[in-house]
Amino acid sequence: MNKLISLCLVSMMFLGLSVPVTVYGEEVFENVDTEVDSEAINPYVEEKLTDQEILEQEQALGDQIASNNSSNPMLRSATGQTWKLVKTRKLTTDQVVATQYVQKLDAKTSKSKSVSFSFGINAEIKGVKLSTSFSYSTSMTRSGPSNEKIVGTQTKASHAYFTAAIWGYVNEYTYDVYDNGSGKKIKTVKQNGFIRTNTQGYSQNAYTRKDGKVMVENASGTKYKTFNSHDSFVNGFGRGKSSNLWW
Repeated sequence: MNKLISLCLVSMMFLGLSVPVTVYGEEVFENVDTEVDSEAINPYVEEKLTDQEILEQEQALGDQIASNNSSNPMLRSATGQTWKLVKTRKLTTDQVVATQYVQKLDAKTSKSKSVSFSFGINAEIKGVKLSTSFSYSTSMTRSGPSNEKIVGTQTKASHAYFTAAIWGYVNEYTYDVYDNGSGKKIKTVKQNGFIRTNTQGYSQNAYTRKDGKVMVENASGTKYKTFNSHDSFVNGFGRGKSSNLWW
């Protein structure tokens, strides 16, 4: 059973003078040699599955596909058919496949929100189409800034952005299909399903400038980027998007 684990990097980091770099047309600052409060290093929460839980998830999905298709009247012969799983293999590596903007967090506030990810049949994950749908939801708690400054600056964070990401990979399942009447093999079919390995929630400290532009720390709390607006930050989340979490 998944457990919500709060992880906070509490070691003191020494960051500092800002060196501008351009990434995707936005201004990014890397930091050198200035002391930063340890709380400014972004904490995160995660729901990471153990190897055993991932294996059980793989097996459960394989059994579910077989059961659904064996009992589906649209896919049965006159005497019925049975799908038997014969092989599985990974089609993609374990990686971030989708991100989500959850909400804005005011300073000195803490909120619990539902974080949900879902992929429909034929959705593409890293270029591979799914044969089955996927849905996952969990509740996470994130907090706005207390007295933290935007990393590498003297600007106090005015708020934070509650964001999230889901990790996983696509598994391919190969089945031999048998006619229940004759016992003969009819065909071999393949189905693809998504396997979740981790879900993380972040508090990305931010500050809205007088000109409307927003300074936002990355999910690791090691750099910040200046976005043209709140919307330009929010629009950078979704399936296959992670550039607004890490840079």
